Amino acid sequence: MARYTQLQQSDIQKITANYDLVVTGFEIVDGGAGNSSYLLHTMNGKYVLTVCDDKNLSDAASMGHLLLLLKTHNFPATRLLPPVNSPVITEYMNKPVMLKAYIDGQVCENLDEGMLRQVGAEMARLHEVPAPDFLPDKHAYGLQVFSNVIGCNINTEYESWLAKQLDYLEQNIPPDLPCGLIHGDLFYDNVIFEEKKFRAIIDFEEACHYYKGFDLGMGILGLCVESTTVAIKHALWSVDTNKSES
Repeated sequence: MARYTQLQQSDIQKITANYDLVVTGFEIVDGGAGNSSYLLHTMNGKYVLTVCDDKNLSDAASMGHLLLLLKTHNFPATRLLPPVNSPVITEYMNKPVMLKAYIDGQVCENLDEGMLRQVGAEMARLHEVPAPDFLPDKHAYGLQVFSNVIGCNINTEYESWLAKQLDYLEQNIPPDLPCGLIHGDLFYDNVIFEEKKFRAIIDFEEACHYYKGFDLGMGILGLCVESTTVAIKHALWSVDTNKSES
C-alpha cells in the first residue's frame, strides 16, 4: 500500500475522539489503492481507520451511505461506524475519514467450488438490494469510456480489437438487460473468508447502478482465472449459484 497520509498516535487520538473510542494500539494495513488505512486496537474491539486520499467529501459520504444501506439489508459487507457528531463520516487534514469494524478472516486467491458458490449466492443477494439514487449509472470501465481509448494510437492493434468489441456490444446488448446495484470490482482480494466460510464482500468504491451481467463478468475475471485463462468450470459454479439465488 502506498501510505499517502502518515498518521501519528496524536493524529489517531484526535480522529477517534469523534467516535468515543480509546485506542490502545495501531498498525498500518497493507493493500488498497488511493487510501491510507490503519488497524486500530481499542477497548471496544478492532476497527479499520481509512483516510480517503483520492475522494472528496461528497464521494466519501456517498460511500458511507451505501455501506449503511447494505447494513439495513443485512448484507455482509464492511460495517461503517458513524462519528458521534456527524451522520456518516468526518474529516481530518481536509481529507474524508471513515471508521469501519474489522472483519476477521482472510483473502483467498484460489477459491474452491464451495467458496465460489457462496460468492455467487451473495452476489445475487446484493443485486436484489435497491440501488440508491446517489450511485452513478455508469461504471468507470464501462462502454462509455471505450471511445476514449480508440484512436489514441497508443496500441493500434488493441484499439482496433476494442473498436470491434464496442460495435458488437452496442448492437447486441438487449435494451432490457437487467440493471441494479452492482459491486463492480469483484476480485478475490475483495472477498473475505474464514476457514472457507464466506464472511463479507468489501471495497465498494466501484459500486454503481449498472448491468448485473457486468458484475458476473467481473466476478469471473476476478475469481475464476488460472494464470491468464478463465477456468470455465469454476465460472459455472458461481454463475449457477447466482442464477438459483436470483
